[in-house]
Amino acid sequence: MGFAVLNLGCRVNRAESDLITKKMSETDVLVPLEEADVIFVNTCTVTSTAEKKTRKTVRGVLEKNKQARVVVTGCAAEISHDFYEGLSDRISVVSKFDLIGNAPLPLDFGKNETSRVNVKIQDGCNNECTFCIVHVARGKSISTPKADVLRQCISLDEQGACEIVLTGINLGNYSDPSLASLLEELLEKTNVCRFRISSIEPPEVTDELLHVIKNSEGRVCHHLHMPLQSGSNEILKQMNRHYSADEFRTICNKIYDLMPDFSLSTDIIVGFPGESDGDFDDTLNLSRDVHFSKIHVFPYSKREGTPACYMENQVPDSVKKARAKELRDLNDELRRAEFMKRVGDSELVVTENNNKATTDSFFTIESPLFKTPGKLMNVKLTSDMFCEE
Repeated sequence: MGFAVLNLGCRVNRAESDLITKKMSETDVLVPLEEADVIFVNTCTVTSTAEKKTRKTVRGVLEKNKQARVVVTGCAAEISHDFYEGLSDRISVVSKFDLIGNAPLPLDFGKNETSRVNVKIQDGCNNECTFCIVHVARGKSISTPKADVLRQCISLDEQGACEIVLTGINLGNYSDPSLASLLEELLEKTNVCRFRISSIEPPEVTDELLHVIKNSEGRVCHHLHMPLQSGSNEILKQMNRHYSADEFRTICNKIYDLMPDFSLSTDIIVGFPGESDGDFDDTLNLSRDVHFSKIHVFPYSKREGTPACYMENQVPDSVKKARAKELRDLNDELRRAEFMKRVGDSELVVTENNNKATTDSFFTIESPLFKTPGKLMNVKLTSDMFCEE
């Protein structure tokens, strides 16, 4: 039987889609969507925009392949089960837990096209940010048992994976026994690969974790993706974020004091209900102060079922659009400046496809040096390697 897998959304979804592919490949054949007998769509519902994209994708799958069974799974399926089942009698809505279970399977790295592999170690979220519905879709935080994480990462290391990205919905809440302890054991039991921590909440960046990174001799990337969401204390309070702007700044400064070459990327929402010009200025100023290497900008999008959707003082779309452009312009400025600070220094990079590579500090660079994907190389950075995004 032929199957296809379509992935929408975050790194955790990507890791789950890889596991679906792995399990299906044990008995069936991965084929193009148009030739598949069954199509898996791993959905996202983090914003109303993501939900619309998911619905459009599922309808598009039904149109492109008029015979296949379509299995809809993931966050949108958990929230809108009846909607997706009602689209067609060819659709089945199946929980991801029923598809892949809780324990990760060892991936066959040799069949992956990339030298950077996502490994999911945690799911669910104990936070209740007022703009987010993921904690409803995925439930409370659960950690993959340490033995399963070790087994998967050791297997990937032995197969030649260059970089393992540890992923989760609320990654810093890993509790078997802690993310820092897990990293220490992963470093002891693997030999070649480096590790990257994906998105982590600011309060969960502990001293213990930072010292593991510092003492890893380059095997844990000097980069964290730490969502700010807003630089305004009032907006952070309305979002139900569990830190102030000054606390976020203090965490960043602590990281830079310990590791001056560190790189910090972030997520920021503009136009959250009630956000004034002054609140937005606070966000711009904090972004400059902590000199982010990349800012993912999200104009606030109402998500039905979240408290923020029903708040007063919704910001006009025109204001959201203008603020998003200003923040993206600042991102371009900061990102180039952060890269140019590193020109002349050497970084360990992972070569990928199309003559591109990913640096320790999480920049994509381009050079004829990177002809062969799947290599770890020490490279002296030059200004012409910088890739515009």
